[in-house]
Amino acid sequence: MPSRSGRCTIQKRRNVRCMCINIIYRQGDYDAIAVVESNLLEESIRRIINSNFEKCCPLIRTEVSTCVLNPTDWTKAITPITQAGSDEPALSSDDDFNNLFETEQIQSCLIDSCLNIVLIRFNEITKDGIQVSGKATTGGNLSAIDPVRVFEHADTIPAHEAGHALGLDHVNDVNNLMNSSLPVGTELTTEQCDIIFDNIDRFACPPRRVGRGILRR
Repeated sequence: MPSRSGRCTIQKRRNVRCMCINIIYRQGDYDAIAVVESNLLEESIRRIINSNFEKCCPLIRTEVSTCVLNPTDWTKAITPITQAGSDEPALSSDDDFNNLFETEQIQSCLIDSCLNIVLIRFNEITKDGIQVSGKATTGGNLSAIDPVRVFEHADTIPAHEAGHALGLDHVNDVNNLMNSSLPVGTELTTEQCDIIFDNIDRFACPPRRVGRGILRR
């Protein structure tokens, strides 16, 4: 495998890599709609990886698709796996997170080649003394983020969860994106960047179609 610097030299002669993001949310959820319309998720991911370009090439762009569930399907998917009696069903445990992606309604929205992000509330719970704002499968393609708390940490929460999907684990460094508790920083190490480089193509955007031909990245 070429060295990081060698790969960067090659990359600079190519187009930027493209990361596919699929956002799933409930129709009429104004907080989720605000997150989607403000492009907070993709901008956070793109900005932090690109700001570490010298360590983290390639540069990336993002392409976003959305899957909007009507309130009936959302209720069928969410209510059975969350605490009963809540006005706004919310995730309260790791089991809730895992079960979320087993529901028929959410599965119908998933895109295997994209990072799938469900915008859903998290209950006011803590894990190891840390308030939970999002969760993702490390090395997987599933994530859930609280749209309300995105606005509190807009620069970092989406990128932190994407970092997990790209294979990064928690670290104990307040300046690092993957710091194990809030607040987290925006820095990535060379080793973390190598992991991102090796995993980014798992979320490659599909070729762009132009007329009868295909315009590839």
